[in-house]
Amino acid sequence: MANLSQDQRLRLASYINLMDARPVAAPLGTPRQRSGFPVPGTGAGNVYDNACWNWALTGGTGRIRDPGSAVSVWEDIIAMNILVEPPVVAGINNVDANYPGSGADFTLLRNNWVAAAGGNVAAQDTFKEAMLRIAARKNGMTVSVLPIAACTYTLHMKTAQWYSWHHMGIGINLSYRGAMRRTIVQTVPQTHVWHGCSVMWDEGQPDTVIGVSELKRAHVDVLDEVTVTCCICNAVPLGLLRPTKGWHRCGHCSAVYCRVHKAALNIVTAKTTFNPHTVRTCSRLGCVGQTRQI
Repeated sequence: MANLSQDQRLRLASYINLMDARPVAAPLGTPRQRSGFPVPGTGAGNVYDNACWNWALTGGTGRIRDPGSAVSVWEDIIAMNILVEPPVVAGINNVDANYPGSGADFTLLRNNWVAAAGGNVAAQDTFKEAMLRIAARKNGMTVSVLPIAACTYTLHMKTAQWYSWHHMGIGINLSYRGAMRRTIVQTVPQTHVWHGCSVMWDEGQPDTVIGVSELKRAHVDVLDEVTVTCCICNAVPLGLLRPTKGWHRCGHCSAVYCRVHKAALNIVTAKTTFNPHTVRTCSRLGCVGQTRQI
């Protein structure tokens, strides 16, 4: 298990933009759009080929028949009659021993599945949350006891069927303009992992959310490929030695400016013998922050 470093968090936060003031003709899409931004290096391999749960539960290292895959967990736990349409839940299998630490959630499953099958929405929500917690633990995650708003990391599941799952992703709470904003990282088969998403996809389906204390090491390694990008022109740093030399970052909203667009910002503190770098005013709409060299 692992946590994002401060540098990684700042890089991800530089894509959040709740009040976008960039030119309409910016070369790439605006930050915080629904689709987000592709994570470099995720356009091939296991993380590209497999489903959303593979990214959300394992960081892209899982296989469909692994014991911790969403397919395996749901099929193992829920006794289902699939010969009818829609499928009918027949009970909860006695497989508790396969899921250490989840005894309380198995009790919730058994206490709620009948009511859930009868259409009780509260029971359905309880059932879905319990299943998501069990799946998280099966993959080595620690389920947080904190309120969702206080969790740095969240696991999301979209589904219109209380006994199944449809789409999964992770949420990361990042500092932005003096407050915390949650950004979503998600994928579907045969596409990149996308970060900086403003919403979980499949917006028409209910969202089940739990907090987790840490991410998988694979999550952190994949997200480490996200680079900073200029909030005006979408340029990325180039070069091997100090590629961000001359670039500025706002300390309030994490906006990043390339050398060219940094030079257009108003100077607050000029260079001096004892202060070799300028301090400038962030130009993002509504931001009151100042920029300094990265």
